[in-house]
Amino acid sequence: MKLFLGVILVISVLLFITAGVIFMQGCRRRKTPPIPSMSAARPLFAKEIGRGRQWFSEQEYESCQITSFDGLTLRAHYLKGEGKTALLLMHGYHADSLYEFAPQLQFLHEQGFDLLLPDQRAHGQSDGQYLSFGVFESRDVADWAAWLDGTHQPQNIFLGGISMGGTSVTLASLQPLPDTVRGIIADCPFGNLKNQFRHSLSRRTGVLAPLFVYLCGIWSRLLAGWHFGSFFPSDLERATLPLLLLHGTADPTVPHTSSEDIAEYYGGKVRRELFEGCAHAYAYIKETERYQQLVLEFIECYEKR
Repeated sequence: MKLFLGVILVISVLLFITAGVIFMQGCRRRKTPPIPSMSAARPLFAKEIGRGRQWFSEQEYESCQITSFDGLTLRAHYLKGEGKTALLLMHGYHADSLYEFAPQLQFLHEQGFDLLLPDQRAHGQSDGQYLSFGVFESRDVADWAAWLDGTHQPQNIFLGGISMGGTSVTLASLQPLPDTVRGIIADCPFGNLKNQFRHSLSRRTGVLAPLFVYLCGIWSRLLAGWHFGSFFPSDLERATLPLLLLHGTADPTVPHTSSEDIAEYYGGKVRRELFEGCAHAYAYIKETERYQQLVLEFIECYEKR
């Protein structure tokens, strides 16, 4: 009996330590910067990101920073447009401000938009050791919106995000925001943190995913101060800002049903557009003209002139 209990204890400790390693790999800052995938499946994605980064580096942008609610220094790039409408664009998981949005930047700037491109906490040049999948990032979005409103005073601000950044801006709809924030554009966001984490783990750990979600949740509370029950789609019933949801139907990373859940519960006006056969964060690359048209129509509909 003692041997049996000893074995159970050892297995439990090993599982808990393994969950800690999984949490650290998934939620801790990565030391190396994001590198566009050069796999055979996504060469165009890599090419467009490289082109966008190069274009942005040739512009006269400025660097800026704010202090988060928990004392972190958060940094961003700001590129001035015509000053009427500004886009606050949040990148995705383990990326940086010039990753997912890089292919769009030249087009958006040519439309006259001011562009604010923050590095999310624990990414790029911003401080922080742990990301929180939108839990704390949504508060950072609200702080950046207040900074943008107070410093550059655009007539309109739209929040945009891709992947985890889409979740950050969608959850920001529940935060106090300046009156100049008119709407939100979220590309392949998730609305249920626990389900998304379980989905990601299932691809790696199979049947053990529910157990590891539970154990990783203990680590998230201990090390990072958040938990997997921090938000659910039903929380968005209180949202009032217009929302444009964009999602590829062949997204293996964040299933398109995630944005369906958001649309079901979201309290404001919602328009959800699917891109057939598109992989994760790939809609702009595959259907550029349609994507651009949807974004411009949404902004034109809700901006104040």
